[in-house]
Amino acid sequence: MKQNPLFANLVCLIVLALTACTTDTRLVKAWSDDTYTRGSLRSVLIIGVSDQPSKRQILENSFTKAFKQNRVDALSSLAIMPVETKITKQTVESAISDRNIDAVLVTHLVRVEDKTFYSGPHPSTYRSEREFRQNLWQHYDSVYDYAHDPSLYKKHRSVILETNLYDAKTAKLIWSIQSESYDPRSADEIVQSLGRLIVESLKKQKLI
Repeated sequence: MKQNPLFANLVCLIVLALTACTTDTRLVKAWSDDTYTRGSLRSVLIIGVSDQPSKRQILENSFTKAFKQNRVDALSSLAIMPVETKITKQTVESAISDRNIDAVLVTHLVRVEDKTFYSGPHPSTYRSEREFRQNLWQHYDSVYDYAHDPSLYKKHRSVILETNLYDAKTAKLIWSIQSESYDPRSADEIVQSLGRLIVESLKKQKLI
């Protein structure tokens, strides 16, 4: 059946719009233990560190789903420990003792930053660098205009999270990343994009 070109164009526009609304999350730092030789992980306990139970639940549920979609058995800490339970060595060891957990994944917020960026064209793009700077007042007038135009500046919110993966038997750190999410609309958007990033990074390291 021949596809309607108008319908196809509409689908493309919808896809582009949805992509544009997706939170951009990228790796800032990454580390892994090259001496780790236990092989691919089969089961992971997910722990979100937050003073807000709702955000912790969103994170743990989202990460659990991301792992399970990649054939790794994942378990949310909230599914086996009440929300009021303090995460300690004893509570975690008790929770995983008879569940064959290979590793424990812990994610916490590092910081939130608000940044301002100049988004307009630089005056020097319209003339040579030498011509742009050779006259004091031409230079000053140009930079004054764009420095005092608020419409040429954009504000961005940056959310930095750290995620660490520990071997369940030894409690040794085997993998760690810091991620940065730009202009997130919600906690749900952050954890969904971060969940995908975590899984892809672990695949590259052949940990899952």
